[in-house]
Amino acid sequence: MKLYLKAFVVTLLVGIGLAFLFWKWSESTLPKTAQTMLKMDEMETKGIPNFTVNDLDGKPVQLKDFGGQAVIVSFWASWCGPCL
Repeated sequence: MKLYLKAFVVTLLVGIGLAFLFWKWSESTLPKTAQTMLKMDEMETKGIPNFTVNDLDGKPVQLKDFGGQAVIVSFWASWCGPCL
């Protein structure tokens, strides 16, 4: 019985150590939450930053050209089967 208790304690300590190491690694390498990455609070107060894309005719269009209107932006790829 004593052997099982020692094995359990060692396993528990190793598990806690691995969890701590993974937490520290993920904190430094994995991206932060979407709210932090996109600065949602700032966008809600100041608006979405202006950007320029080309329309279907190849003419540049800026987001600010649609001021006061609802805009839906859909990103897709020509090589993506479900997107087609």
